[in-house]
Amino acid sequence: MKQKIADFIGKFIWMGQINIRQRVFRLILITGIITFVLISVIVNCAMPVIRSNIIEHADLLDDAVADYMENYVAQQSKSQLMATAKSRAGFIELELAHVAEDVQYLSTVATAILKTPHHHRATVLPDCQKQQIMSGQVYFLAGNDCRTETEEATVQAEIALLGNIRSTLNALGDKYTNYVSSCQLGSNHGYMIVVDELGHGDNEPVHIAPKYLEHFDPRLRPWFIAGKDATKPVFTDIYIGSNGMPEITCSMPYEDAQGFAGVASISTNLQSLSQMIEPVAATNMDANFVLNNKGEVVMSSRQVGSLAVSANYGSSAEKSGDDLRKSPEKSLAGAAVRMTAGESGVTLVNVDGEDYYMAYAPMDTLDWSFGSLMNANVVKDPSETAGNAIMAQMADFDAQLDESFNKLVTIATMVTLFMLAGLVILSSELANRFVRPIYELSAGVRKIDGENLDHKIEVNTGDEIEHLAICFNAMSDELKKYMERLTKVTAEKERLATEIDVAKRIQTGVLPQEVPPRREVEIFASVKPAKSVGGDFYDYFLLPNDRLLVTIADVSGKGVSAALFMMIAKTVLTNYAESLQSMEELPGLVDCTNAHLCQSNDAMMFVTACVGILDLNTGRFVYVNAGHNPPLVYRKTEGKFSYLEPHKNIPLGVKSTMMYEKDELQLEKGDALFFYTDGVTEALNGDDEMYSEQRLADTLNEADMTQITVTELTRKVKKSLADFVGETEQSDDITTLALRYKGGAAP
Repeated sequence: MKQKIADFIGKFIWMGQINIRQRVFRLILITGIITFVLISVIVNCAMPVIRSNIIEHADLLDDAVADYMENYVAQQSKSQLMATAKSRAGFIELELAHVAEDVQYLSTVATAILKTPHHHRATVLPDCQKQQIMSGQVYFLAGNDCRTETEEATVQAEIALLGNIRSTLNALGDKYTNYVSSCQLGSNHGYMIVVDELGHGDNEPVHIAPKYLEHFDPRLRPWFIAGKDATKPVFTDIYIGSNGMPEITCSMPYEDAQGFAGVASISTNLQSLSQMIEPVAATNMDANFVLNNKGEVVMSSRQVGSLAVSANYGSSAEKSGDDLRKSPEKSLAGAAVRMTAGESGVTLVNVDGEDYYMAYAPMDTLDWSFGSLMNANVVKDPSETAGNAIMAQMADFDAQLDESFNKLVTIATMVTLFMLAGLVILSSELANRFVRPIYELSAGVRKIDGENLDHKIEVNTGDEIEHLAICFNAMSDELKKYMERLTKVTAEKERLATEIDVAKRIQTGVLPQEVPPRREVEIFASVKPAKSVGGDFYDYFLLPNDRLLVTIADVSGKGVSAALFMMIAKTVLTNYAESLQSMEELPGLVDCTNAHLCQSNDAMMFVTACVGILDLNTGRFVYVNAGHNPPLVYRKTEGKFSYLEPHKNIPLGVKSTMMYEKDELQLEKGDALFFYTDGVTEALNGDDEMYSEQRLADTLNEADMTQITVTELTRKVKKSLADFVGETEQSDDITTLALRYKGGAAP
């Protein structure tokens, strides 16, 4: 349908042999008519659709605002819950800090009494094994070890001296009258001075189980063991106290003149501490609890359910099933994991079938975590109230929208009629103004041809047509300059091509073209530059005394610069080789070549090379590898190629004082050597995979050296390499040299 309308408009505009002015006039006219039709459609059809869409989006907006209000209220509630959890955790931390301060004070007083015995009189304390002790009364309890004849006098004297701490213990006990607690000094001699607070006043008797007295020894209690080596107040893990109830203790050592004398401690019943976590009605909290680092609920405002206090303190959570991290409710288990990790935050959890927002904060003193729960339904009611209010306002908005749309339809109709009336007049005038500068531009363009590029078009309309005229003028100037540059560049390219061709012929000419006429050796080499000229080269020629010098090298880089450096390296190496007297002088030849190449090497180029001398009579091969790829040797007796492992010398041209080390091997009749440059093993295919040294060795070993020549062997490697790289452009020079020793000359 769209294509048919476009075809109709095109035929109407270009119908008949008419000029540009008439076409522009028709274009403007038909554009106006289409605009009028579209406005009519909008007025008569689109407005109701728009109104329906606005109402629909208003409903969506209503839902969005309601959701926002719900989220906002939820966020505020969660923030309040988090603040409450942190404050409760901080309050418990503060209480524990006060306990730690009191323990430190108790230790200080006990130490002062024991270190200054002459300042204190003996004080008699009641023995709990001989009389009834009441809550808030200071007494002592001696173990069986203290009641021996040898120890009793010493212990009783120390108890009488340390009894002067009674006023301090009474003062501390008064601070903990609201809790079931004990303030105590456990002596290293096996006795203990104690004041117990049962939380119900001073008239309640203290019950001590006979079984506990029978085996009593404070040195075996968890708080004594934990505080003995402490340097500051420390808290124990939860343990079962003498009254059979779970408790925690803060303790630290005290001293006498000889050093460690005992442990001062304050023990608190966990059920008493639980009073601090009871929810406050004004905070909308449903429950509070404390989780230890084993995932056990140690304090809770709930008596039953998932958050009830764990039944087995100190036992394996895995056995008792009290580890909240293993709860079948995944959300609660995940929150417990984060709590035991010392994190803080707010999350939605399901506890005993109900959804709650839970805030949790760490209690660093005991490595515990405090949690608070708020029922999720607390958040929903305020959001529903806000949503109802928004719905009422949107109903008023709908009524105002209907009235606004009616006015808009009337105004749109009147505007459309005025536009249609002025359309014809404007179309004619605009067409005239539009085509006038085009005629001027057309006349100017006709004057610009290949012989009149200096002509300039003058159009001053201040719009795109003037810009087009400026572009035409600039184009004629650039075209003139381009033609001049093209003439120069063409001549320069022809000159460079000629010079490079000459350089290529020169470079090819310096490489050996014929094999030395010796039946003792078979040799073949080839080079394929990555560009017109390259930096790889090979060489072989006879030396006196039936010796053959073989060289393969690779200059860093490619192109003309590499070719020039290659010519220098080859010339220097050849010149020094002519003065060679024996095969043992080969390292010196390489040393001299390296020193020469290092002189005035401002371009910082270098050459990797492998230079060797073969004694044609004996098959002895001496060579120096200067940072080049290791050659491969073929042993006829083994029937395969393998890589040599030469000394790791650096390339030539790097360090002028380098002393190169030689390697040698003995070739037997039928043995062969294969040299190559890294353009072979590092050739890439379309998947950026390298040909690799392993693939080269595999290719060589596929050949039957008893049936082919070294020339055929080299061609086989070239074919394997070509098949591997495919259409990928060659990135480096490729050079190979194969040599087979056929045995010494007949005597």
